[in-house]
Amino acid sequence: MTARPLAAALAALIALPLAAQEPSFGGRTLDEWQAVLKSDEVPRKRRAAVVALGQIALGTDKKDTIQAAMVPVGRALRTDASPVVRQQAAVVIGQQKVDEAAPAVVTDLVEAMRGERETDVRKEVAVAVGRYGKRAAQAVAPLTAALKD
Repeated sequence: MTARPLAAALAALIALPLAAQEPSFGGRTLDEWQAVLKSDEVPRKRRAAVVALGQIALGTDKKDTIQAAMVPVGRALRTDASPVVRQQAAVVIGQQKVDEAAPAVVTDLVEAMRGERETDVRKEVAVAVGRYGKRAAQAVAPLTAALKD
């Protein structure tokens, strides 16, 4: 009978470091922030999720974590209904480590540059494109077209 409680305690101790390794920010995990960004109806909360995902990406060198954090941010840049969320997504993308984040977000930057109508959002997209340099070369044509506005 003593072996079972000891085994349970040992299993809990082993699982504790594994749970602590899950990326998080502000008391929520990466998965929780992704869910907020994807489905919360309140733009302020989705904007907070974009910021949190950006901080998670900046706080790691793990490419899979960076991808997992930045792919939803790029999607928000292209598709979120709120200009405030899209603008924050562009800012967050522009703050990332370019080499690590580029595969996840360059296409989103290009698409946002082509389709965005809100001036403040387009400005932040242009700033982010500038940070990505040659990696975002396909954004030059849409950026040039935006300058004509």
